[in-house]
Amino acid sequence: MKSGLISVTDREQALAARYEIERCMLEWPDWQLIDEENSVTALDRTAFELSIDWGKLIFAWWDEDSAQSWRILAYELDAGEIRFLAVRGMGLDKRLFRLQSPSLRQQHRPPAEVDRHQMRESYRSALTHLIRTHLDGVRIEQATSGRARACDGQTIPGRYARIVVQLKHERALIIGAHAGQPQQDIDNIIAAGIVWLAGYNLGHPRRPAGRLIFCLPHDRSRTALERMALIDMTKLGARTECFEVDEIGQTITAVRPLAQNELLGSHPRELEWPDRKAIDNPWHEKLIAQAPEIIEAKVKPFSRRISYSINGLEFASVGGVNYEECIFGVSGCDIAPRRILTGRNSWLLDMLVRDILRYRTAGSPDRRHPCYRLRTEAWLEARIKGDIRKLDATLDDRFIYAQIPAWQGDERSVIDLLTINCEGRLVVIEIKAVEDMQLPLQGLDYWLRIEQARSRGEIVRRKLFAGLEIADRSPLLFLVAPNLRFHRSFKLLAGCLAPAVEVFQIGINSSWRETVRVRSRIRVNGD
Repeated sequence: MKSGLISVTDREQALAARYEIERCMLEWPDWQLIDEENSVTALDRTAFELSIDWGKLIFAWWDEDSAQSWRILAYELDAGEIRFLAVRGMGLDKRLFRLQSPSLRQQHRPPAEVDRHQMRESYRSALTHLIRTHLDGVRIEQATSGRARACDGQTIPGRYARIVVQLKHERALIIGAHAGQPQQDIDNIIAAGIVWLAGYNLGHPRRPAGRLIFCLPHDRSRTALERMALIDMTKLGARTECFEVDEIGQTITAVRPLAQNELLGSHPRELEWPDRKAIDNPWHEKLIAQAPEIIEAKVKPFSRRISYSINGLEFASVGGVNYEECIFGVSGCDIAPRRILTGRNSWLLDMLVRDILRYRTAGSPDRRHPCYRLRTEAWLEARIKGDIRKLDATLDDRFIYAQIPAWQGDERSVIDLLTINCEGRLVVIEIKAVEDMQLPLQGLDYWLRIEQARSRGEIVRRKLFAGLEIADRSPLLFLVAPNLRFHRSFKLLAGCLAPAVEVFQIGINSSWRETVRVRSRIRVNGD
């Protein structure tokens, strides 16, 4: 349960919760609903209700196109905002929502949030000025920096400045990120721009935008340029450009696009090839003793530490010059804090392993237990690695590598697997257990690293697939998630990947913890 939330488990608690929530909203002048994906739905007070049904607190809302009904499990009240955890569909779909009064939240916005908002507004104003003074014949039609919903229903992130301009002979959309934003935001601007362009042109069929221009901080555009080189915008009827903005020097400079052949043949950057012989250490037998067939040991990327996990949940790691230090516990779990293993507390390690073996199973006696809930993606990875041929019967289950080679992208949230099929062709597999707008482009990033390493002979030199002949063809890219967990923008973004990247959407069953079954397999780009 989320910390700070008040549970709603019976009729008495449901009645009390409804009273408190409705009292909190009495003076609200406006309403909006925000879900975990930051998708915003504007609500009218007559378009939602709280009710008690069989002792359960139900929150329902509707519009002209759809209606939704969720059971509230827990809630928390704040100034101008109500946060609640809710489920639907036999408990399979669980989300955290925020019901807000936008005007009241503005008044009670925390200082850090105010600072971010002010930075975005300041950058939008500065970028508008630079565009007006540096681009010939430009006319500014609209400039904004807030979150919005496009005509196709997609949510446009509010982290970026967005400017609609009329140039000499065409309309262009300009989207920019300022220097104060994290690198992840700057890299993710490509997906946001594509979603904005598609939605904008759908709503303006008579005067669509023919150019999508990205404005990025100086010397921080490399990943965006790589993605642009491997994106085909012809389906959207537009072309892309990139400018670097120096906010201090007040300059805006066009950036030369990367040629696809140049990019694919260049040296792969930010890769690490771990020493796979480093698993042996003085703690190894102790750590795997309770379940040697289930416990997995692997070298953690960009460190010499060896990680030990059960179904993707790390419970111990070993490090030090001679691997003399062992730390056990589960990160983010209060009931199993991380600590150094000694002879006196080894019984705590044994108890932790028993708990994980008990609760981290499909038939767990408590699905709210941290050992069940944490690291869902890693659990799914473990299930897929356990029988990878269920994804594709041509895959060679003797050679499955997770994050090998590891690539040091900023704050990556996707699981990477590398394997090979019976034709000798490399296969990159990206895994997500929940909706993620960035899945196609993050998959593209890792595909690029593998293709660069393959084309330069690095895969062969590292002997990852000893005894096999690697085909002289680019890797396949499998994007894997439960069928109902692909982000609504997935087809749009994956469909824009260049035909040179053979991309397949593989939808699996929602009950993958029991066994993985492929429900759909679709080529999502190319002819």
